[in-house]
This record gives sequence, C-alpha cells and structure tokens, in this order.
Amino acid sequence: MSTLVWVRTENSYTPYTTIDITPIPASALDEHGHLWSYDGGASDLDAPYTCLLCCEPQWRAYRTPCTESLDAWNAERSAWIEKHRLDKAPASVSAWEPIHAA
Repeated sequence: MSTLVWVRTENSYTPYTTIDITPIPASALDEHGHLWSYDGGASDLDAPYTCLLCCEPQWRAYRTPCTESLDAWNAERSAWIEKHRLDKAPASVSAWEPIHAA
C-alpha cells in the first residue's frame, strides 16, 4: 500500500509533487542487484535504462553486480523525503483540486 506525501522539489517547473514514502523493496532489483529506471534514451537508445543505485547505464552495467546497497539508497531517500516533506498540500496546488459536491 502506498503512502503519498507532499514534498518540495528543487525544480522550478514542478516545485511540489507527491511521493510514496514506502522504501523500495529488494524484489524490485534485478538478479545482479540493479534498480533500473527509464532514462528516456539519455544513456543509449537501445538500452534506455540507468541504475538508480550506482548510476551506471544498462549497457555498461550488463551482467555485472551493482556496487551500491539498496539499504543505503533507501536511507538516503528517506532522509531526503523528511527534509523536503510538507505538512499539507501547498496552497497553489490545493486551489486546483476538484470541488466535491456535498
């Protein structure tokens, strides 16, 4: 079950967003310990994925063990979320929420 919270990003186009605070499970890793994320072809058009843990593109990290720990990454992610977490939706975003009829 996901638990979404509002966070302040460091992006001027999307200054606020929601994020799931649930740690990434070990089942999300491949057989070599990589956590792949689609990078839009920035690393390679034939293998457009980059490991979120070690930041290696898929073509370079193919069949090699990941050098980074999921536990350390989850700890760093949790610390970032706590630092940037908002208590409630920002006013500029709340104004766009639909009005529910009573």
